[in-house]
Amino acid sequence: YGIEKQSEYNMRQKEIINLVSIIESDSNIEDYFQFDVNALEDYYKSLLTPEKPEGIAYTYGERLLESDQVKNAIKKLKEIPHTRRAFAFTLRFGDINSDNPPCLTMINWNIQRKKLFQTAFFRSQDMFTGYPMNMFGLRKFQEHVANAIGAEMGPLMCVTTSAHLYENNWDDARKILESQAPNVISKNRNFVIDPRGSFVIGIEGDKMIVEHFTADGQKTQFRFEGEDPKRIYKEILAKNLVSRLDHAAYLGYELLRAFTCVKS
Repeated sequence: YGIEKQSEYNMRQKEIINLVSIIESDSNIEDYFQFDVNALEDYYKSLLTPEKPEGIAYTYGERLLESDQVKNAIKKLKEIPHTRRAFAFTLRFGDINSDNPPCLTMINWNIQRKKLFQTAFFRSQDMFTGYPMNMFGLRKFQEHVANAIGAEMGPLMCVTTSAHLYENNWDDARKILESQAPNVISKNRNFVIDPRGSFVIGIEGDKMIVEHFTADGQKTQFRFEGEDPKRIYKEILAKNLVSRLDHAAYLGYELLRAFTCVKS
């Protein structure tokens, strides 16, 4: 779904602006990744230590750990678990004129339900060669902070201003998708409950009755009724009670079944 446009590296790119991804669990290194376990271990070192090898413009570890900003964030989270002021920057004044400005610009930490949520902001991200290793590295960094404050790991959220695929990777990416997508889809067909809850649909006379429940089964104040399934569906969406596409599709299917029952 990316838009084709020129890049600053004399090749075209396909780009999605402001892509948000959420990593809720860790995974193995897949065969189709562009790195192996040894390369990943080297990347961890560059992220978790401030040392910068010669000939390298920067490392994220150098930018994040050269000052006490991560230590201060950990200290803040320990002292005030509800703080919104736990963050660290890699960006520096003048980077806009640099030939190598950091792609990762900021990390922010929040605690909810005794879990550490980590949000990473990228100004630019190569989704083919960079993104997978970035996510493994950021999960490792999140684990480092979580262990330091004694919290469980929550999701890692990544906001990428420019998520792009360079032209020289298009064919390889397409081949990987063609060979792996069926396997990935089949592995991820497990039921996942909508975090915004679920619905119980019933019939009273010639009307459909729809009641809303939280994800942990508590009945809410939201109740919908009527003879028109389309109107009920729109009312539910207007209340922002559905967050997953599979849930929305299933809800429409069940409302149609209820409508059929009323008519027959």
